[in-house]
Amino acid sequence: MGDLNPVSAEGSLRLHRSEPGLDAPRNRVQAIYETELDHLLATCTLLAGDRTAGEDLAQSVFAEALQRERRSLDTFATLSGPG
Repeated sequence: MGDLNPVSAEGSLRLHRSEPGLDAPRNRVQAIYETELDHLLATCTLLAGDRTAGEDLAQSVFAEALQRERRSLDTFATLSGPG
């Protein structure tokens, strides 16, 4: 399975797709990421006690969100059946 890596070479958080065919779940999570990152990062930093731990926690939250979106898509495809 592809890996979610929200830290760019410049050190800023971002999402990138490392596995083709996952555009729909990725786009939903990307939209949430773009609108909620600052708030989530601030909350995670407060909970974790420092910025680095907060970034790690925020990364985990978005990784889990993407995995859930992928599972949701897989479940829908299974329930819909062929054709």
